[in-house]
Amino acid sequence: MSAATGGKTRFSLEEITAINASVAVPPEASGNETYAPSRTLWNSLCDADALTLRVKFYLGETPDPADSARVVLEYSQYLEFVLQR
Repeated sequence: MSAATGGKTRFSLEEITAINASVAVPPEASGNETYAPSRTLWNSLCDADALTLRVKFYLGETPDPADSARVVLEYSQYLEFVLQR
């Protein structure tokens, strides 16, 4: 357990999704050398009890019409893979 999780040991998929979004590569990363130059796999949600894996992929980016220093990051919906018991 870490202090960052507030001592919590289990999280819902909604909570994990929100946590993943909060640590996203920021929209100002495009063209900024302090960030990784490319993105492929965005994040995954694993449920060991249900034997599922949900994966969300980076699809690309477009200029942010409201701020020329930022981009709008595009991602797929989560794709779910299920292992058979």
